[in-house]
Amino acid sequence: MKKTGNQLPACPCGSGKKYEQCCGAPPKVVDLDRARWRKTARELRRRLGEYADRDVFLFEANRAQDTYLGGLDPELVDHEDEFTLERAFEWFIFDYRLSDGRTVLERFAAEEALSAAERGLLGKWREARLSLHEVIEVRPGEGIVVRDLISQETFPIHDVKAVLEIEAGSVLFMRVLAVADEYEFSTSGLALPGSYRDVLMFHVQRDLRDYLKKKRGATPGRYLAERAPIINKWVVDLGLLNRQPRWQPDDPERDPLAMELAQKLTNAFLDEYYERWLDRNIPALGGGTPRDLSRTPAGRRRLEELLRELDLLEEDRARRGEPHYDVNRVRARLGMRYEKPPKAPAEPPGMLVPTRSGMPGAKAGWSKGGARGTEPATTFVWPEGGYGEVARAVSTGMRKLGFDSGQEGAALRLWYDYCAKERPQVRKVPVWSASVVYAMSRLELNDRLKQKDLAEFFGVAISSISVNFRSLCRALGLSVFDSRYATRSSPLAGRTKRIPLLDYGLRSGKS
Repeated sequence: MKKTGNQLPACPCGSGKKYEQCCGAPPKVVDLDRARWRKTARELRRRLGEYADRDVFLFEANRAQDTYLGGLDPELVDHEDEFTLERAFEWFIFDYRLSDGRTVLERFAAEEALSAAERGLLGKWREARLSLHEVIEVRPGEGIVVRDLISQETFPIHDVKAVLEIEAGSVLFMRVLAVADEYEFSTSGLALPGSYRDVLMFHVQRDLRDYLKKKRGATPGRYLAERAPIINKWVVDLGLLNRQPRWQPDDPERDPLAMELAQKLTNAFLDEYYERWLDRNIPALGGGTPRDLSRTPAGRRRLEELLRELDLLEEDRARRGEPHYDVNRVRARLGMRYEKPPKAPAEPPGMLVPTRSGMPGAKAGWSKGGARGTEPATTFVWPEGGYGEVARAVSTGMRKLGFDSGQEGAALRLWYDYCAKERPQVRKVPVWSASVVYAMSRLELNDRLKQKDLAEFFGVAISSISVNFRSLCRALGLSVFDSRYATRSSPLAGRTKRIPLLDYGLRSGKS
């Protein structure tokens, strides 16, 4: 922290005092009893982590990690970063049931030599669960006070650093551990603005009621232990995508009030989100803000294209009976008026036009098309805007990278087939674009382009390309010199059987 002249900077906790007189001030009195308990707790957590890291738990630790991280989108969360793995490992220790029915913590307590103080701490930690907590007070120089939104219990947390990072009203997804007469967080956690609390809790409470109804005799604690991976996904989706969990009442006719509440929460949540969105730089809009673009005719036309894509997403939700949002509320804020798009022209002979009710299958989808590998991006009619954006980026990228028009058309055909089969959600256009180009180059055994090169060219992570490449291979059953997409004959023809592209990539270390 920098100082200016002789003035001391204000403390970032918001107390109004100088930093050195507030959170930066050393404690005047040290409570030795508390200090001993804190040291015991730190040492116990260290031993517990080392115990869980033994080879005997390796198989089940990997299964637990897959369970905890399986629902997270790899385009949003790096499954290999330290923070993400730490949280998955912590859930494995405290909540995951091993093959013998016990948790790692319970095995540790049964097998290790422990002091009376350590056994006392483990007895309390055994019941601690990952839960949602609201920060109700910030205490400069001490920590924060949180309320568990499930049990309504209140906990004073000893964590001086949290004062500098967390605001009152924030919602935290963390585990609270008892340490003598105070509490500490088990590990790093996730934080959301307080405005997300009602939306998140609506879905959690609904899910909890359904869980308790299906599993008689279960408790909220058991729910939190088992459903922690799901709640973690909801928190991540809300924090990174502002995307609500999908929810639908068991019987809308019997539960109209719940549906009405869900719709009100959706409107309130997305009203607040789009109010902030209006002044953000949006990559899909060329980096401009929606509010700025709405001031010019050209900008409004570009903005309307994006808003119509949002219309289609909300129409899908409405058809499924889910809470949905009227995008005209966004148009009203921008002073724009919704105009129905012109009726689509009749389908040209020989062209397959996907519909929103379903795209044609990969096998039947090309019976009307032209010669393989000749289709430009405009040949295809994409049911979702994101698919078309990927196609345009693939075309542009392949031209710059030196691919010929035949390879470009084959790559677009490959992407179209994949969309027809999987209907993927496109959140990051550059990641999918790089993955399609990589898959096309690999099936023709083009060693000129490596994943690293494509990652740099498209500005994405190598790991994201790998994940999507595997998805393309598995969904389409891609093979080396695949006859559906390859623009030249295989030099291996007649010498060997069909080689799955994913297997070849794994063996050659190039996937």
